[in-house]
Amino acid sequence: MKRGIARTVCHELAHQWFGNLVTMDFWTQLWLNEGFARFMEFVGIDTIFPEWDAWTEFVQSVYGLALSLDSMKSSHPIEVEVQHPDEINAIFDAISYAKGASVIRMLSSLIGFETFMKGMRIYLKRHAYGNATTEMLWASLGEASNMPIEDLMSPWTSQTGFPLLILEDEIKCNISTTKFLASGPASGNTWDLYCTWPIPITVQVEGEDNFYGPWILNDPSGKSIPELYEKMNEWTAAGKWFKFNVSQTGFYRVAYTQKQWEKLSLAMSPDGPLSASDRLGLISDSFAIGRAGYASIVDSLKLVQEFGEHAAAGKLISSG
Repeated sequence: MKRGIARTVCHELAHQWFGNLVTMDFWTQLWLNEGFARFMEFVGIDTIFPEWDAWTEFVQSVYGLALSLDSMKSSHPIEVEVQHPDEINAIFDAISYAKGASVIRMLSSLIGFETFMKGMRIYLKRHAYGNATTEMLWASLGEASNMPIEDLMSPWTSQTGFPLLILEDEIKCNISTTKFLASGPASGNTWDLYCTWPIPITVQVEGEDNFYGPWILNDPSGKSIPELYEKMNEWTAAGKWFKFNVSQTGFYRVAYTQKQWEKLSLAMSPDGPLSASDRLGLISDSFAIGRAGYASIVDSLKLVQEFGEHAAAGKLISSG
């Protein structure tokens, strides 16, 4: 109850800046109010109560909800063109709130939190006591980061859904991308879209303290990412596990090869190298792609079997 109250208070206080000081230009930009308020509520409680591990809760209750709903064919983009007042209530949903907040967190992680906050100060001061659009937000963040933020982020707010990264080959590593659907792989229709999202990739590797990345897959500049493929080949040749999407900051799912799933299952111990968010992300991705038919559900069951055995062994050791 205390956590719920704290989240609500922080959320509504955030609206003093996102909604009141700077107001969205029209209902089309609702996410500038609600997505930011949802994100900032977690920034607030993590600052005040760091022992609550707020970002693991975010991954479970906000990010996970957004992935689940946005994998439906009935989903909609974060930014929806509103033509009539009757359409307004329809966009007060988890896509505006939860996916909006998840995309903001992804961008904050990509450019760094301090740079992100610098960009937000530019945005809030420049448009104080006025109205703003999403393009104005991207311009401010681009100014702070010296990166093409609009090119990187517009696909995430203008398109429905999110990508699935498929690791295809154990011999010569390669990644293919497709739109993830809970109903399973589409066959040549409009739902089987070419993946146009620029995807920030970070990687945690067995036995290494530092994370790798970010690399941008589908970079709008047209640059490829040969360094990532080179590293993947090195890690595979060394027999190491590697886990994409560190701390689940990127808004996508990952399907590993069967051998990688087996290696990752050995790293699932609660006192092992993976954070709670990363273990949660692996379990969520595995079952989601298994249920949807992108991979075998057997891999998912093996993953949680290892997790359960590690957890049970940990209890036995701790109890003496």
